[in-house]
Amino acid sequence: MKSSSRILIFILLATLCSCNSNFRKLNSLLNRMDKDEQVFLSIKEVDFPLLVADFRFCDSMFMVLHVNDEQQRQTLRLLGAYLQQFEAEYPKMIDGIAYSRTEIANLKDDVSNNLLNEEQLYDAMYAETDIANRIHYVAEYFSDRFAKQYAAVEQMKQYIDSINH
Repeated sequence: MKSSSRILIFILLATLCSCNSNFRKLNSLLNRMDKDEQVFLSIKEVDFPLLVADFRFCDSMFMVLHVNDEQQRQTLRLLGAYLQQFEAEYPKMIDGIAYSRTEIANLKDDVSNNLLNEEQLYDAMYAETDIANRIHYVAEYFSDRFAKQYAAVEQMKQYIDSINH
């Protein structure tokens, strides 16, 4: 009887540890998504409007000054492409974060209630980790590209100043 009690206690402890580990992993995914959401919001509220204004300024100055420098025009087109790309991806990423949060909350409930076998849990954890990784990659991508575009805009403004005087 003592042996079976020990085995039962061991199984119970192993289950609790496993459950806590899964909760930590899920909470970690949620924390990372919170940070990525803040990156997207910061870009949308700060970087995007500034770069749109800079794009419009440089574009209009290039037209007024009849800039034919292909490198400058290419830099401007690249900025425009990043702005369009962000505008298209932003709602998808914000919706994806909201959806993933709901899925993770549901997954945490399923784990708490022991509703998933190991294979189902593995598949669900893998899927949520994959989604979180993709969202994180896109957040890093735009953060990096927009940071580089600030330098490109400054270079274009210097070019405009040099031909405008």
